[in-house]
Amino acid sequence: MRTLTLGICLMSAVALADDDESPARVSVVQRRQYTMRHEIQVSGGFLPLDAFYKGITANVGYTYHFNDHFAWRVVRGAYEKNFDTGLKRQLMQQFGVLTTDFPEVQWLAGSDLIWNAFYGKTAFMNAFVLHLALFLELGADAVKTQTDIMPAVNFGGGLRFFATEWLSVKVEASNHFVLGKKSFNIVDLQLALAVNLGS
Repeated sequence: MRTLTLGICLMSAVALADDDESPARVSVVQRRQYTMRHEIQVSGGFLPLDAFYKGITANVGYTYHFNDHFAWRVVRGAYEKNFDTGLKRQLMQQFGVLTTDFPEVQWLAGSDLIWNAFYGKTAFMNAFVLHLALFLELGADAVKTQTDIMPAVNFGGGLRFFATEWLSVKVEASNHFVLGKKSFNIVDLQLALAVNLGS
């Protein structure tokens, strides 16, 4: 009986040792295939939040990447073209309501700190491999309206798709909280083309 008990204990110990060496517990982290240094981007944007007008923006910016994880968007600027939705006229004609003047953004300028939080790759339809990165940003703005230039705080994030070592496409979403007598939010959605120099 003692021999049987000893044999069962030894077999259990061997099984546990095999589990510890299981390939399923081995993790491999690869180096990034694409690294960034000096990034110049141009983008088109859309400001969908305001009910009285919608804005389309043209944007440019320069970003310096310290390493694979952190970057500083040194400067970015956006010029906006606004389109009236007709809501003011409709309220006046149908209900006789006079709306107060709402601020319309004319341009934005700012700077951001960027954290490249995640990097990975995925197969698309088993045809080719996509390299992508998820990033978060926090920054400050100057926002020009019809009557004033006001400070703002910006936070957001986006997804980058690498096409080549020097070219990538980004989808970004950010919220600008404008500080002033009449505080308001600007939601900015962008599609950007980025050129990487000196990687």
